[in-house]
Amino acid sequence: VYDWTDYQVYDDINILRGTHNIKVGGNYERELLQWTTVTDPSGVWHFSSVQSFLAGNASKFQGGVPGNLTPRNLRQSISGLYFEDDWQAKPRLTFNIGARYEVATIPIDANGKLVNLYHMGDQYPVCGTYLPPYCNTVGKIFSTNPTLYNLEPRFGFAWSPLKSDKMSVRAGAGMFDVLPLPNQLLLTEGQAAPFFKYTILKNGISFYHGIPPIDQLPNNSLRAVYMTPNPGLSYLYQYNLSIQYQLAPSLAMLVAYVGSNGFQMPFRVDNINGTLPSPTNAGGGLIFPNVDALGNLWNPALGCNQTDPNGSDPDACVSPTMVN
Repeated sequence: VYDWTDYQVYDDINILRGTHNIKVGGNYERELLQWTTVTDPSGVWHFSSVQSFLAGNASKFQGGVPGNLTPRNLRQSISGLYFEDDWQAKPRLTFNIGARYEVATIPIDANGKLVNLYHMGDQYPVCGTYLPPYCNTVGKIFSTNPTLYNLEPRFGFAWSPLKSDKMSVRAGAGMFDVLPLPNQLLLTEGQAAPFFKYTILKNGISFYHGIPPIDQLPNNSLRAVYMTPNPGLSYLYQYNLSIQYQLAPSLAMLVAYVGSNGFQMPFRVDNINGTLPSPTNAGGGLIFPNVDALGNLWNPALGCNQTDPNGSDPDACVSPTMVN
């Protein structure tokens, strides 16, 4: 359940000077995102058999602890400046040169209910507000702001090489940012301890008699959030090249190549089923094992080093432990 309000202010200026068409402008946005993670607010009952269901003897009960399903009120500001020059260098050749600088503040919660484990071995997270004994260190979810380096150059041209103007060649390339917007935190921060608590009860639970009082429910299924505290800059390279030729007054042929590469993207879809790390003997750290392209534990002695994501699993490989 969420409500997103986005206040925007934009201004642009267009200047014509000879063969130059110059555009400059800027923008400011204020993001207000409120959401409540409604995770099993009425609870979920599990029964091991039809007979247990009819008798009301549940094998497990789980649900969010009432009073802890509280909203998050995220705040973020975005500011941007851009410059673009469409320069007609020759009658049949035009260059497009520009750059954009855009910076976003690190998302915060109006009540400080954002947390992050700066290191996997930390006992408690860094929180947006002081809440002992769980939140002894107050800070933002990121220790550095990568968007301070969001300078995005862009270049393009359009060229008509023939005097008949039947052929045109166009190309362009540019860098585009991927800002760490508040909506990226919906699935993680909304269920993070200590501002969200979840309980699981097993064995001897009667559906007809209900669960214990709220103040007696154990918070035995807590969730922590780990995000790189000093994330790198997320950005895209986009580029294209096209050649168009007019075959007839009403017929033209176009050949184009379009590409896009993303770097340090924030998506987590590839981490749903992962391999559990192993604790080290010294320092309480964690070691993540190597896996091949198919997710198998990498064991060179058994030949488990599949590099083709479309390949087949060798029989000697053992699939890693799945994390639900």
